[in-house]
Amino acid sequence: MPNGRTSLTEKQAAERLNVPVSTLRYWRGCSDGPEYYKLGNAKRSPVRYDADVLEAWLQAHLRVPKARATTKENYVALQTR
Repeated sequence: MPNGRTSLTEKQAAERLNVPVSTLRYWRGCSDGPEYYKLGNAKRSPVRYDADVLEAWLQAHLRVPKARATTKENYVALQTR
């Protein structure tokens, strides 16, 4: 992980996204979800998530329902992408 970056464990990343750890594992198996670092080549090697990358992934998946969104909310949602 590059210097000065905040590294999150699998459990911390799951808590931040409010999903179970098993969901993160499923996403990794499907090549979906946020990018991660694998620390080693073994199947059970630990993974880490970069906090900034995780936040960017979360923002990229922000959705505002069109039927309920005001013009201002649509504008804000589009600007964060």
